[in-house]
Amino acid sequence: MTGHHSAKVTVLALAAAAAIGTGNLALAAPLVLVRGIPVGPVVREITDLELDYANRRLFALESDSGTIAVIDLPTETVSQILRGLRTPRGLAHEPPNGQLYVTLGDGNLAVLQGVPLRRTATLNIGSDLSRPYYDASSTRVYFGYGRHAIGVIDTAHNRALPSIGFDGDPGPLAFESLGARLFAGALGEARILIADRAASKQIGSWSTRNSSDAAALALDEDAGLLVVAFRHPPGLAWFNLTGGSLRGRTEACAQPGNLIIDSLRTRVYLTCGEGRIEIFQRGAGGNYSRIGAINTQPGATAALLAPTGDRLYLAVPSAAGRLAEIRIYVPRG
Repeated sequence: MTGHHSAKVTVLALAAAAAIGTGNLALAAPLVLVRGIPVGPVVREITDLELDYANRRLFALESDSGTIAVIDLPTETVSQILRGLRTPRGLAHEPPNGQLYVTLGDGNLAVLQGVPLRRTATLNIGSDLSRPYYDASSTRVYFGYGRHAIGVIDTAHNRALPSIGFDGDPGPLAFESLGARLFAGALGEARILIADRAASKQIGSWSTRNSSDAAALALDEDAGLLVVAFRHPPGLAWFNLTGGSLRGRTEACAQPGNLIIDSLRTRVYLTCGEGRIEIFQRGAGGNYSRIGAINTQPGATAALLAPTGDRLYLAVPSAAGRLAEIRIYVPRG
């Protein structure tokens, strides 16, 4: 998610300087920590985050306990706790109708909506559902299920559409906004699977050479690149959207989490389970290089960038008697 309000970012950065000291800001990495929001009784690892920008709410999923904490951003407090979700796998928020989709371990897809948030529908999909993704271009929700398939939900009517079959097991997803392609990292393989969303079918795959088991994908469409964080060997690689040729690769953390494109600043943020966020800058030649890293906490991987580009939210698990929290960072530069 990106935005174009650089003036707002400057104001927020100055406010952060006042809060943490001008000297610290001068030496800071490209992300400045502003503050943390305690998440109350949610004390384990937060595995996914979603933002309801219209209602200024953040949803934090704790999979182990089947809990969603609803955080009111203007007051920076937990306004609601939803319990009883059966082995939730992930969240996807659909802005047009304000619906939050939750894939569950029992093969159901829960649909939640409203203020306060409540379940409005339950769709029985099948076994082995993975994290859901919302595609703004088609206003559909996509998720892996079973083996070698991606399920598709029409969010206007909350009905299942024909699934997309693959010749591999699809993992993390990314969607073209300027085209109809869907990209999926092939689990356990050195490939990127490609489907045509309009035709609901696989149209090919790209070799990722010596890199396998993609953990996260993100599209840098301004540069015509697909950026991928790999587990084996650990690294960040980027591929040409025309043909899939490998354009470059650099070292990255061994426990990659979320990969976030910041188009406003031509950057990528990679959350790392080791306890840091690595920041990569795209240069004039189209290659990424690491420009810094900030320490967070082990297990802190769920993160998102606000649509305006002026806030990065990171979910930090509890540690040493401290409750879990949402840390708010301001991008600089």
